Amino acid sequence: MPLPSHLQLPLELHEYIIDYLHDDQRALRACSLAYRGLLRTTRHHLFESIVLRRVADCLRFLDALESSAQTPVRIADYVRDIQLPYMALVRGNRGERKGWRFELLRRILRDLRNLACLRMHAFDWLGFFDLLTMETFAARSLTEAMAAFFPFPNLKKLHIDHCVLRSSRELTRLMSVFPRLSWLDLQLIVEPSIPGESSPEPSDDLRDLQCVELGTNMRTLVADFNYSSQAMLACIVESLLGPPFEVNLSRVVWDAGPLERRQVDDMSLLKEVIRRSEATLESFKATFPEDGESLPQLLISVTHLYVGMVAWLTDLDLSRHQQLTTFTLALRFDVENPFFSALPVFFSGLTSERLRDVHLHFELVDIAAEWAYVDWPRLDQAFASLHRRCPLLSITFHVHSIVVTGSERPHVFHPLKERLSQTIEAGMRVALVLTKTVFRPRDDSNEPLHMEFTTEIEERCWLS
Repeated sequence: MPLPSHLQLPLELHEYIIDYLHDDQRALRACSLAYRGLLRTTRHHLFESIVLRRVADCLRFLDALESSAQTPVRIADYVRDIQLPYMALVRGNRGERKGWRFELLRRILRDLRNLACLRMHAFDWLGFFDLLTMETFAARSLTEAMAAFFPFPNLKKLHIDHCVLRSSRELTRLMSVFPRLSWLDLQLIVEPSIPGESSPEPSDDLRDLQCVELGTNMRTLVADFNYSSQAMLACIVESLLGPPFEVNLSRVVWDAGPLERRQVDDMSLLKEVIRRSEATLESFKATFPEDGESLPQLLISVTHLYVGMVAWLTDLDLSRHQQLTTFTLALRFDVENPFFSALPVFFSGLTSERLRDVHLHFELVDIAAEWAYVDWPRLDQAFASLHRRCPLLSITFHVHSIVVTGSERPHVFHPLKERLSQTIEAGMRVALVLTKTVFRPRDDSNEPLHMEFTTEIEERCWLS
């Protein structure tokens, strides 16, 4: 029964209360049950983001969707972000029940018309694709079958990680059914581990895909070559650069492949991605791999790769990228790596007047020994010159150290401030962010080699 008008609170106050309780699931449920007028606002918070992990989660959520289907406040209308379950869709299902999980998932997704973000974490893509392919024999194309299974006309973000693909074209076709897709995050994309499960890249032409809008809307690409099958991921990225997509990106996050087991030249591919995005690139982050414990027989090839990376950074021309506002380099390998010699030349070539933030990530053990390999006078001069071209720019050094319990973290503040005297004197804002991972013996073990680690909260301070 509605409250008398003199007891009703203003709508703005209702929204303020619910927004305050946005992360308190129990309180939101209580509010939705206590007063019908709060149902829309509470469901916005309760069902905006859904994570499905197992079959039981899927069954409960489907029941909630169907029970509200005939009401004015359908739960399906409030779902904006969903993570698909990591359950087997084919293996373990026999006889008449084979594929019932596939149908369960279809029934959940068919009414989520307002979905904006789709997450596939450890999703059984192989089982899904096998079952979907069986449906294409009924006079439907594979692309049409995908579009019917994922009916999300307004999807903007697609996150895929821990996913096994037989061919890159499978994922390319999936992207093509989301014409408004603007954010693509690909991490740990791998090939089947069982011999014979992989299939060669098909020769079919992708020009028939109706995805011209995708090339216009795609703006962010996150590509992890460090843990993915590099050849597979390279094919996916190359398909985005060519017709019918031909994307021009505004944000690129690139995790380079390990040097000692590199399958493809992803650094040349990255350079092509950046070149294609000359007029649109606003944010760029590159993470370079750790050198690891290279075997002696790999030492020569790894050295050549490092030299190639130095040349890559030296040749990387961002002078025409006038929209660039944020630039980030995350360096996992030791500071004595020759790659660092290219930093002063690279920063001297940045010309974008819109540049506002530069982030440099380092891992340190002994600052006195390791930073001696960096040409700090030249780097200091390059930063000072960069400040004159970009007076609103700030530089942040992110320094991560790994220590054993009882040891002190390397002292970074004063050594870094001394090395950047010209930069600070020129007036550039320089920040320092410190984090550390501490290794300590486990409390329940008497073995000194049984260690556990914790990462402490970062500390931030300004050098200028």
